[in-house]
Amino acid sequence: GVVYGGDASHAKALTWVEVDARALANNVAAVRRFLRPGVALCCVIKGNAFGHGLIGAATALTKGGADSLGVDSLEEALSLRAAGISLPVIILYFSDPGAAATMAELRIEPSVWDLGWIAAAAIALEGYQGEPLHVHLHVDSGLGREGCLPTEAAALAAAVETLARNGTAFRVRGMATHLCCPRDQDKSRANFALLQRVREEVSSILREGRSGGAGVPLVLHAASGGPAATLPETQGDMVRVGGLLFGILPAARDIAGALQRAGSAPSRAIRWLSTVVQVKTIPAGWCVGYECAARAPEGGGAVALLPLGSHDGFLEPSAGFTGVVIKGVLRTVLAVDANLVV
Repeated sequence: GVVYGGDASHAKALTWVEVDARALANNVAAVRRFLRPGVALCCVIKGNAFGHGLIGAATALTKGGADSLGVDSLEEALSLRAAGISLPVIILYFSDPGAAATMAELRIEPSVWDLGWIAAAAIALEGYQGEPLHVHLHVDSGLGREGCLPTEAAALAAAVETLARNGTAFRVRGMATHLCCPRDQDKSRANFALLQRVREEVSSILREGRSGGAGVPLVLHAASGGPAATLPETQGDMVRVGGLLFGILPAARDIAGALQRAGSAPSRAIRWLSTVVQVKTIPAGWCVGYECAARAPEGGGAVALLPLGSHDGFLEPSAGFTGVVIKGVLRTVLAVDANLVV
């Protein structure tokens, strides 16, 4: 299981993951060191917060000063609300348009790129009298994944605008894309410029009816952690930072140098801990693991057995899982089974 510092719930477990909530909160400040003034920070906690535990990570990042949270599904968004997390929540990928009224009521902001989704959400919003559903129009600027084509964004905005004029609680909150090539800075700049042009076109449609809502700007966001740090000009109004908040360096050119120049040093906040369940001495040449994955050295030696393995995500040494630290000393992994490590 995943536990946060001070939580004793792992006491009966043989292996567990421990997360340092203070490190996560401090990483919010570290990321802000390379943000331009006024740029909002959406902390992306998709995929159970990259394995760090959704609710614990959300709580720590909220305390650290996150402006909003990004998730990959409505289920994750609902879990946050059930846990009392009140920050704005953006669903970065697909969501069920039939739940539009629920999302509006709970201030959950879905990403939209399809006219059919908008039509289905409008049906779900019939009779709803609460706060509007705020959506983010997502444009595919070259990644080939989620999003409408740049030429289709205006039609989406017009559809939402028409619904808003007719009294449907539907508003455009933001314009988004996902930069496809963080190592290619020229490509990233071009993709960001494309989104800026599309936003101008969309904004001209929304201005007449003011479906963006008085005082609610059309937020532009494109950059994840890598481009945000290495190409500040792509930060827009908001950045969506995920792995970097957990001390995971993104694949972006000169990312280490960019962080160093900004005085930003996000740290890892997670440790995988286990209990040694057996130590024994085996004779020279003794097989270790299936098909004699390793053998005891000349003179034999002591081996330790850990109660975890490939079914926990701890893979074989050939996949990079080459060592563990036991009482402060790095020890070589000899063999990995489904549920045991030697």
